[in-house]
Amino acid sequence: MQAFFDQLIFWCGNFIAILDSHAGAISGAATVVIAGFTIALAISTRRLWNEAKTASRIALRSVRAATRSAKAAEIAARAAQYSADAAKSEFIASHRPKLRIRNVDVHQVLAGDILPNGSKPPALPVGPIFKPGDRVTGQLYISNVGDSAATVTEIGCWVKWMQSSLPMNRPYEGEDGNSDADVVGREMAAGQTAPIHFMSDTPMGAEGPLVRQYSDGWHIYVMGWVEYLDKLGTRRRTAFCREYRMPEGRFFAVSDPDYEHEE
Repeated sequence: MQAFFDQLIFWCGNFIAILDSHAGAISGAATVVIAGFTIALAISTRRLWNEAKTASRIALRSVRAATRSAKAAEIAARAAQYSADAAKSEFIASHRPKLRIRNVDVHQVLAGDILPNGSKPPALPVGPIFKPGDRVTGQLYISNVGDSAATVTEIGCWVKWMQSSLPMNRPYEGEDGNSDADVVGREMAAGQTAPIHFMSDTPMGAEGPLVRQYSDGWHIYVMGWVEYLDKLGTRRRTAFCREYRMPEGRFFAVSDPDYEHEE
């Protein structure tokens, strides 16, 4: 056993002597190896940096392309919406609503009407039309003769009688609407018709028989206007003025565009 340890010590001493005699070479070789690893690491890091830089550029180009695509899509969407709105506007402009007044009818005072003294008449008619002391009552119809819906915003209707022609200043000028008809504030579809009831502000005077006979220069008119909106919010107005004539015994539209027109 002692001989084995002696041999081990001998060979270890020789190995150390060899290392010591070649220390410079070993150190140089180690330096070369380390330098090689350092160069390899630098090359690898450079490649990774280049690859990362390339990936970053590709990602940036992708983001820019996506941004351009999003902007293009937004522009396309706006263009499509504009085209749709333009088409809608064009359709409504060419297929607009149009409200027209028809069938103005004045009747005898009936049950349900209110007399000047606030009382209600009996169920049967109590006299001829334009009877002195009675208010002039009746109804007319509003018809949408256009091609699209209209929303009625206001209605004004007045009964006026006078011993002269229509004045330059319309009798209702500056007045607000005075009708609380169910159709006010509602939409009227194309082709729809709605009745409007009216009553004079004052009772008929002693001139009633002359008015009824359309004589001695007396004229009686049912006049006013209907204001409405189309689907685009465009405000329009239909003005009307109907005159009672004899011997026909009914109302006719006057030939005066200041009183009778459709906007």
